[in-house]
Amino acid sequence: MSNTLADLMEENLLEALGERDSERRRFAIGKLYTEEWTFFDPEEQIIVGHDALNAKVDRILQGSSRVRISFGRARGGESRSRSFALALRT
Repeated sequence: MSNTLADLMEENLLEALGERDSERRRFAIGKLYTEEWTFFDPEEQIIVGHDALNAKVDRILQGSSRVRISFGRARGGESRSRSFALALRT
């Protein structure tokens, strides 16, 4: 995959934030983020590093038994822009 902004955003959404397998997600996080990156979360204060992001994404994806979050490419015709679907299943 090339490193255009759109490609990086797609890879981040599908492979880092949407991946349910922890090992594959952690590998993608390592490709996309520096080890010392920082995320400010209002619930947990500050999250720093690959392992912390992986744990946070895991908590979000696994955290609710009533809602299942998944990301994927939207179906449809050819388009110049990328479309993604966010599925929230209850």
